Amino acid sequence: MTELHFLAALPASGGFLLAFSLAALAWWLYWREVHDFPRPAAWLLPSLRALAIALVVLMLLEPTLRYRSFEGTPTRLHVWVDATTSMQETDQATLPNTPARSRFGRAIDYLTAGDSPRLEQWADQGEVVWQKFGGERMTPVWQSTLEQPQSLPLDRSAWEETAWEQPTSLSFVLASERTRVLGAVGSTTNDAAVTDDKDPSPSAKTEARSQNGSERNFPILLFTDGRHNSGPSPLEVLAQWPQESAPVFVVGLGARTPPEKVTLLKLDVPKNVNRTDRVQGTVQLQDGLKPDQRYAVEIYHADELLWAEELSATGLGIRSQSFSFSIADVVKKLEAAIPSGQTAARINLPISAMVKFVPTPGDSNRGSTEKTSDDQSLTSVMGVTTRKQRVLLLDSRSRWETRYVRNMLERDSGWELDSYLVGADVPPKWFSNLPAERPFPVEFEDFERYDLFVCGELEINSLTPEQLEHIRRAVERGAGWIVSDGRFGYWRDPQFASWQKALPIDWLPDEAASHDRSWQAEPTEDGDRLGMLSLEVEVGRSNSDVWRELRPLRLLVPTKPLPGSRVLATATHQGEAWPLFVTRTYGAGRVFYAASDETWRWRYEVADVIHQRLWNQVCRWTMREPFAAENEYLGLDSGDVRYDQGQEINVRARVKDSQGQPSTLASIEAVALVEGTAVATINLEQVPDVPGIYRGRMAGLPAGDYEVQLAIPGYSAEMLQLKTSFRIEKTPDPEGLDVTRNDALLMEIANATGGLYVPEERIEEMWQALKLRYTSRVVESDQQIWQSFWWFVPILVIVGLEWWLRKKVGLI
Repeated sequence: MTELHFLAALPASGGFLLAFSLAALAWWLYWREVHDFPRPAAWLLPSLRALAIALVVLMLLEPTLRYRSFEGTPTRLHVWVDATTSMQETDQATLPNTPARSRFGRAIDYLTAGDSPRLEQWADQGEVVWQKFGGERMTPVWQSTLEQPQSLPLDRSAWEETAWEQPTSLSFVLASERTRVLGAVGSTTNDAAVTDDKDPSPSAKTEARSQNGSERNFPILLFTDGRHNSGPSPLEVLAQWPQESAPVFVVGLGARTPPEKVTLLKLDVPKNVNRTDRVQGTVQLQDGLKPDQRYAVEIYHADELLWAEELSATGLGIRSQSFSFSIADVVKKLEAAIPSGQTAARINLPISAMVKFVPTPGDSNRGSTEKTSDDQSLTSVMGVTTRKQRVLLLDSRSRWETRYVRNMLERDSGWELDSYLVGADVPPKWFSNLPAERPFPVEFEDFERYDLFVCGELEINSLTPEQLEHIRRAVERGAGWIVSDGRFGYWRDPQFASWQKALPIDWLPDEAASHDRSWQAEPTEDGDRLGMLSLEVEVGRSNSDVWRELRPLRLLVPTKPLPGSRVLATATHQGEAWPLFVTRTYGAGRVFYAASDETWRWRYEVADVIHQRLWNQVCRWTMREPFAAENEYLGLDSGDVRYDQGQEINVRARVKDSQGQPSTLASIEAVALVEGTAVATINLEQVPDVPGIYRGRMAGLPAGDYEVQLAIPGYSAEMLQLKTSFRIEKTPDPEGLDVTRNDALLMEIANATGGLYVPEERIEEMWQALKLRYTSRVVESDQQIWQSFWWFVPILVIVGLEWWLRKKVGLI
């Protein structure tokens, strides 16, 4: 490679400016004398004089041609340094002679430390490219080539890793290198490159040689701990590896034994709990301490300790520790912090797990609460339901089905039940075991407060037309509705016409309710997938086994599902099958229809085990999910409290105008915020035919903690203070499961490619091996053209040409 350099102390820009200035001055002075001469002499004479002066002045810059070439077989060394999470280990306890540096930091030191850094030595021998890798990303760090030689920067602090990657894919690196060496254009980073192990065609190899020279070395130097945990095995990628030209030299970083510390791996807590529940969960950790050493695992909310357990090290590696604690007092404090005028159906409760060292008597090196590793903690968040789900149960008679469902709802602290018997032309009667009788709802607002309506067979005229319409509108606005049909056929009456259009079925005119056969129930594939009809109550018994063993039903109302409905369970008798459970959405609500009121028979010999579980699941699946936060005009909910990366966030809102009526806006905006700064905005579209209810989805957000707030034109800042929050959790990190050096894998990689493997304790062997194997060097030579004929002769030619032209025009 040939480059033009200027060796003088004078800056090149200053020299060119001086040459141009003097040449321009000479041209102007000369032109004043000859401007009236005939062309081309009038402009050619000044130009020749100016050009000669410029070339003479440029000699002050000492222009020199520098030649860079290889002596010996050209070598292009690719250096790869692992930058994944496990490379932040310091290994001080298990490698006592190593400095207090991370594995990644030690790799930098091996390459750049000393008066004569290894990178600079290699740059004098050939081309060097240094990259770091993590996940399926490669990041250039430094390079020196024939075309662009570079020296190491004086400040190398920018090379220190701060954002550790995951997972570790050695197959990704090796596949990229194989593609490069075999002549593919660029570095392939797709999955096909990682998994395609076929040998390239002869034409591809020929092209590689034509591009890179028939003889050229492409050694690879890899610094890693070998904790490969993503993609195919690296050994699969090494099939048909070009050993002669691209051996892989591997330096193993880290220790072969686990670090003497406790590493938190996973904090597992439920997504949603009730305010009266005790939270139960597990914390998974890697126990690397010596047996019988003591440490404590603690669970906090902010600075408040919720649970702690002192443990003794076992030396067995990964272990799980279960925990349980009450959240009642914490929830009261969080509720007290809710802004005035707002209510919360769910409060997010962040918690963190920490590990602390417990010193043994006489241990003066550590304090009583010192953690076993720097900033060792894991965080998570739970959604705490702060209000009960409100249910209105109606029936015209005290049936077994109704009694058992009522008892189930009353015993569950998560429900708030109002239960009434409503008969034809008689006032509703309180139908509950609870002493506090509440008045029957009258206005629409009274009905709208319920999340779920459960109705048995209602007699004709048991409710007024206004009450029927209020319930229908509440379901349309999002409440759930369960209908348990019976033998009298009341639901077919025209008085219930407004309700009938919300049901997912229609009755068959020629079929009456059957109450003298044995109907065997079983879920459909659709119902089985939902999980809502799961009755697995014993280990070893499948859901289908449990359903087959249920007592037959005697009563069944024959119906047909309407288009858009889903049949979740059927009832069969001697080959005849009818829908048993059918559902569909109505407006923003969900309707669940049961064609029999005899599921109470499933209590036979098992009491509440089956029946209570079934109806609890059906009620929770059918009911309206309350908005997480509400005020007088708005309701807002962002779905789950925790999402995995890549999941969509379901956002829904309820909006009322200043008169308390549903909003008629076609769409509104929801804004995602991180620490008060907006990072994403989406449109929430109005649910068709349901005024005031809006839905939308957020996607593509990175891991982190978010708040959601509405942005609606015409609404005051005080009204729009309503917020909900959620967390997008990072992809589980496999790096922490095992951080020991994988000598076996790294040795196999080196052997399969014709290279060499050494642990970092013997790194001098690697330097010696590379020195002996690659003896090429970069040769530089300078030709000072300002002292050569190639510079002097043009000046003479220009001066001679000017003299000849002057004589020709009569100036001499």
